[in-house]
Amino acid sequence: SGINKILNLANKLGKIYGLMGGFHDFKEYSLLRNINLIVPTHCTANKKKIMSLFPKNCREGGVGFQVDFQD
Repeated sequence: SGINKILNLANKLGKIYGLMGGFHDFKEYSLLRNINLIVPTHCTANKKKIMSLFPKNCREGGVGFQVDFQD
């Protein structure tokens, strides 16, 4: 899937802090292991599975969801 390609490339550049959006049919859950903030939203076929695998890192996202990034 497109997210697999994005995560594999981004990992080469450094640590990925967060991933947010529609993950579509993403199933390579091991790629999410070191991500601090995971926000699967619309169009995520396996949203419940992702949220159950990473309960401490997942958040419900949607309209109005906000993230504050601080150093």
